[in-house]
Amino acid sequence: MTADGPTCPICAGELPEGARFCPSCGHPILADASGEERRIVTVVFADLEGFTSLAEHRDPESVKELLDACFDRLVPVVTGYGGTVDKIIGDELMAVFGAPTSHGDDAERAVRAALELGGALEAVDPGLRLRIGINTGEVLAGVVGPAGGYTVTGDAVNTAHRLAESAAPGEILVGERTRAAAPTVTFAARGSLALKGKAEPVPVWAAEAVVEPPPAGDLPAVPLGPLVGRDREVRDLREQVEAAASAPRSGLTFLVGEAGVGKTRLAQEVAERVLARSPRTRLVW
Repeated sequence: MTADGPTCPICAGELPEGARFCPSCGHPILADASGEERRIVTVVFADLEGFTSLAEHRDPESVKELLDACFDRLVPVVTGYGGTVDKIIGDELMAVFGAPTSHGDDAERAVRAALELGGALEAVDPGLRLRIGINTGEVLAGVVGPAGGYTVTGDAVNTAHRLAESAAPGEILVGERTRAAAPTVTFAARGSLALKGKAEPVPVWAAEAVVEPPPAGDLPAVPLGPLVGRDREVRDLREQVEAAASAPRSGLTFLVGEAGVGKTRLAQEVAERVLARSPRTRLVW
């Protein structure tokens, strides 16, 4: 607690009254947060297109057997890439990459998994196709509801669901943040879509295929979206780098945070700003 008000014990950012999480770094503040935490995740919705008409004239037991066969093929693809099946409702699957376990490349894992889901489904019934929506963003992860199930909530989840609804059969639509975080996948621009419940049109891309990964140590050759809410961290890191470059001594800075909160993105932003001011500076990754 300072004279000006409470601050986060991790990043020293100012805390609004009654805050359960730091708005700057996401660190839990109150002890009664019940294990909830803010995380950056990638959410995948996959809807079985054509299933309703296929099941219309089938016996309920036959319908269940078909669904079981479909998800028996789809679920291992998700888990094989490190994702978690959050829920299966009817003929729709929701998967999360980045919670409860983060890998650092969850967006790319999600898109790669999605590109394999179609083939896995064809092995069950060639007449079935998937509409897939993928979106990356901040969510609140934790136990929800009387059953105590672990899940994620937030606008990123809703947007992924809307993208799946807007996809054509066999198509994988992704949001801007997902596209920027999957450098080994090629995408086709689909313009901006007016998604239900969204105040502004959302830029959308369609995932097409996996390409060769970039050489180790290279930065992703894709445009980076704006960095929001990290002005203080950018300023502090840039000052430390510039001080080390101008002083006859070495400097060591640790950038610490939970997996998936954007440490690499922050470092990239600082590197770009340092190089813009000092083109002769050599940065090693």
